[in-house]
Amino acid sequence: MIYTVTVNPCLDEDKYFKQSELVGGTNRAVKSEKYPGGKGIDVSRAIHAAGSRSVATGFIGGHIGKLVQGLLAIEGIECNFIEIRAETRTNVICHMSNGREIRINSAGPGISGTEYQELIEKIQGFDMASAGLVCGSVCGGMEPIHSYDQILSAFKQRNAQCLTFLDTEEKHTAAALDGVAPPDFIKPNIYEFHRLLRVKVNPQGIAPDGVDPMTVAEEYLIEQYCSPHESLPNAWATLTERLGEFARRYPMVHVLLSVSRFGALTLDRDTVLHSFYCGPVEEKTTVGAGDSFLGGFAKLYVERDRRDMEAALRAGVTTAVARLQGQHREFGYIDQEKIQEISTSNDLKFKNFVITDAAGYVERELLPCFPTRQTPSTANAPSKRA
Repeated sequence: MIYTVTVNPCLDEDKYFKQSELVGGTNRAVKSEKYPGGKGIDVSRAIHAAGSRSVATGFIGGHIGKLVQGLLAIEGIECNFIEIRAETRTNVICHMSNGREIRINSAGPGISGTEYQELIEKIQGFDMASAGLVCGSVCGGMEPIHSYDQILSAFKQRNAQCLTFLDTEEKHTAAALDGVAPPDFIKPNIYEFHRLLRVKVNPQGIAPDGVDPMTVAEEYLIEQYCSPHESLPNAWATLTERLGEFARRYPMVHVLLSVSRFGALTLDRDTVLHSFYCGPVEEKTTVGAGDSFLGGFAKLYVERDRRDMEAALRAGVTTAVARLQGQHREFGYIDQEKIQEISTSNDLKFKNFVITDAAGYVERELLPCFPTRQTPSTANAPSKRA
């Protein structure tokens, strides 16, 4: 069984407005929707859409928590949460008429040491856990005493063969990498990967002239590595070198790196495995795309053949693209027919290259699939966090 852990789930409220800006005083929405949110929950959704089962766990509390569990049951998502005394958080997303989104996120509940220990003991008791995917931000009360390292370790105690995945902000990833039970996989986006490297690897060379490398903006990195401009080959040469640096430091950890519209890649010794989709995408939302990639990858890698990284990488990109083209908050989120359509499309690519030939690979194989040299207005693979 695959388990997902969301320690800080939420109820998201989408509110749609006719006007383009919120004003002082009363703002009246023309439509409202409520749905469960949280990175691990979105991973479970992707696994469900791909035709498999998972169990979502973590902390849930109060009337909002009961509503979250009820809505997940309607979607067909299995749950096994620890009930806490505090109320599960609610976020509000305002959708304006000009396409702008305004997000108002709550800090979330605090948990006690006893409640945290209950979660650890629950995970330790999971029978036949094939994978544990720990995703999203921590909640109050977890820092600095309690950590994701302990949760990852709990999955391994009953079943040493259980694969663990971690998808969270870089400081918690860094702590887990140096912990007693490092994850088998991490899934940063391009921004998080560079922030992680600034902690663990020499940061020189990742910032433009005159910019402090410790304050590199996400926008710069997305443009540098994820837009088909003239400097892209050299940028990817640097990127793959940094993948190699990470692999030498953490040889037992696989990096699943999402690269916006250019799909996702990982490293197998000195060979880079790369999958992407270059067909047309009618992007309806980027929410949950990275989580969908992780769910699609984990489902196939864990259940079919743990050696088949190529098929798993393709499955992850397929699920992410299907999520991008899904209805924003429609039950199911990911159209299974769309998954099948993308998975059999000639536009879904898998290629590999050695680190020392990254620039040549981009020129020969990647850029011809993305002929425009203009900054793209859409993304074809996981890029933003939910």
